Amino acid sequence: MSWYADFIVIAFATVCGGAGMMYAMRSTAAQGLSEIEALRRNQIRNKLRKFGGMIMVGVGVCLIAGYLSTRGSSPSAWSLVPWAVLLVLILALMCLALVDLRLTQMLRRDLQTRHNPRPDSERNP
Repeated sequence: MSWYADFIVIAFATVCGGAGMMYAMRSTAAQGLSEIEALRRNQIRNKLRKFGGMIMVGVGVCLIAGYLSTRGSSPSAWSLVPWAVLLVLILALMCLALVDLRLTQMLRRDLQTRHNPRPDSERNP
């Protein structure tokens, strides 16, 4: 392999891991919703986002481990393990994103009903 392939993979994995660390440790976006969102939902959202950040760190580590395990002349069956773990981590990250999306939809619905309450005649036709 050439040096620029090594550089691209290691740079991408480092950016992914660094973004995950920043997301897990310093993200305050979900905390800003604490004024308008129910306390329990906001706590769940914060924990899920921190967990998602740690998964992003794992994705970066698995990307480097998978790349380095296949660099040799004859990769073994064990070289598939980091790639399989990487796929599971990406699937988990997608599931967490869908849960966060659902929490956002619930928040929007709650805000809509809070600001535009329907009269009783419209609720039960």
